Amino acid sequence: MVIKKGLQANRKNDKKVIKKLLKTKIEWPYIAGWIDGDGCISTHKDKHGYNADSINLALKDPEPIYYLTNLFKTSITTRKQKSKKGVITKMYVAKIMGTRGLFLISQITPYLMEKTNQAKKFLKKKKVNETFSYLRHTPHEFISYFTGFFEAEGHVSYHLTKRKNKKIRRETSIEVVNTNKALMYHLQKKLIQYGVRGAHLYTRKSSIREDGYKRKPLYKIWISGWNAMLLLEQMLPYMKIKRKWDDACKIIAYLFNNRTTLGYKRWR
Repeated sequence: MVIKKGLQANRKNDKKVIKKLLKTKIEWPYIAGWIDGDGCISTHKDKHGYNADSINLALKDPEPIYYLTNLFKTSITTRKQKSKKGVITKMYVAKIMGTRGLFLISQITPYLMEKTNQAKKFLKKKKVNETFSYLRHTPHEFISYFTGFFEAEGHVSYHLTKRKNKKIRRETSIEVVNTNKALMYHLQKKLIQYGVRGAHLYTRKSSIREDGYKRKPLYKIWISGWNAMLLLEQMLPYMKIKRKWDDACKIIAYLFNNRTTLGYKRWR
């Protein structure tokens, strides 16, 4: 179902859109983080044999979809997605093709970490031969990328929990999960390199579910307390999803108002 119709794809409109994009300040590393997390770079043909090269993004949160489609003047569609547990979720879908898709790929390829090969294949198919630096982000570019990746693959935890000594404590943390081992180790290394303390990496081994489906190993970066707050402060200017932005603000406000606690003294 189309809920927002974009500008028709033709040479005149594409030129107009790209000309405006070139004059606009855009956080391409942030978009690259989203594409690495929840996006798809397709170089396949459709059922009729025509090229269907496109960049696709399907999310339950509409904010990044509207942000991307407003930039590229493309349509937004919705669909219902049913999970293996039977839960139905409304998904917002953006699809960027043609000249605009090629422009998007050429802008985000220098910042991609996981889908680099798909992007290069896309460019090669379009006969674009360029060499890009790989995994060489500046601190600013990395935080922008990590924010997009976090909004795709992570969440903010903010809840009360009871300790063994029966004391109630407020737990605050950032979690990012992915099945790509090399990527997660690289993200952890970069976070530590740029001064983020307490960036722990945990592994869930592969397992077989009751229905016979084999789960891949899962890797999780976990940051808690004041370390999480400091990272969130750097991420806030780039965040687009309102619910995650609100959770981040709650953590920052709570920890700032309790900076006399033992956790704050340890952090200092």
